[in-house]
Amino acid sequence: MPSAKGLKSSDPRPMKPRYWIAYFDALATGPLLAKPHTARRRAGEMARICPYPDVASAGMAKVKTALKTRGSSTPPS
Repeated sequence: MPSAKGLKSSDPRPMKPRYWIAYFDALATGPLLAKPHTARRRAGEMARICPYPDVASAGMAKVKTALKTRGSSTPPS
């Protein structure tokens, strides 16, 4: 069974949309939100290889919204 990292967009058996949605959800709710650049970069990389454009755009929007919400709720130092 191929790993997610080795999966190419030309693979005849792409991951189902629910796995892509789960990945973007994990980025939007996980500990990577503490590192906004890394979360944005990883979401962008996965959005580029995601074979479902609607899932990719929704996932990117979710991550961006989570980053914006986290940034506005953090008090200035």
